Amino acid sequence: MRVPSRVAEDRVHRGRPSHPAREVRPASARAISQHQGPAGSMRRRLCAWWRDTARAYHPSMPVIGITADLVDDSGRLRHRLNDTYVQAVLRSGGTPLILPCIAAERARMLEAVDGVLITGGDDIDTRPMGIALHPKAECMLPERQEAEFATLRWLDEHAEMPVLGICLGMQLMGVHRGCRLIQHLPDEIEHGERHHNDRIHGVTSELGNGPVASWHHQALGDAGPYAIIGHSDDGVIEAIRDPGRAFFVGVQWHPERTPDRLMGDGIVQRLVEASR
Repeated sequence: MRVPSRVAEDRVHRGRPSHPAREVRPASARAISQHQGPAGSMRRRLCAWWRDTARAYHPSMPVIGITADLVDDSGRLRHRLNDTYVQAVLRSGGTPLILPCIAAERARMLEAVDGVLITGGDDIDTRPMGIALHPKAECMLPERQEAEFATLRWLDEHAEMPVLGICLGMQLMGVHRGCRLIQHLPDEIEHGERHHNDRIHGVTSELGNGPVASWHHQALGDAGPYAIIGHSDDGVIEAIRDPGRAFFVGVQWHPERTPDRLMGDGIVQRLVEASR
């Protein structure tokens, strides 16, 4: 489930109080493809500009690509991103670069970053996988789902890239590798609704132990090829990692909103440090 948020203005506020969410209005894939020149595609030049601009901001800060959400606002598609992700990356020593939901362009965007943060959002639509959709599911838009799976396919070919998946991001990691998705926790776990309603609960993990901020009604039912490195007291999988990669970690909670230093900013800082 998406963390409740307020959509902020779509410009970047430097030196001003942060807002809970930012909108991003990238050029569409169609608009970019129409402006290709003989010396190379506009897409490649745009990604190079993103990379160079981000690294010029502070050369010692790794560029962390943060995947944006996509929402339908009365028939008009809008990209948005909770500012808490941006601020967490900045506090951890990284330079945030927001990645719009354009599946055909996501690979080129990823070439411009040093690490990837796959954010939270609405539920996975299981119908394209041949699995019936739960009546409680509130699915993300198909454009976002396609872009996130395009990201994971690219990452399959670039195992050196550090990755952190948060909430939905961890679920996408799992489903991409064949893990079973629990579509509604109360159907399988007693008091499963607390993972959505309580907002704060305890987690035991290799990353640390403590209270975390959590909003979700779905979870991974198994870890497939991943190692389970964290769980809640009722057995819900709360953290996974790929043992074959240097840093490929998913957490079910929201570290960007968790006050506890170890379980909050400390998780994002692990991504930033792995991206140096």
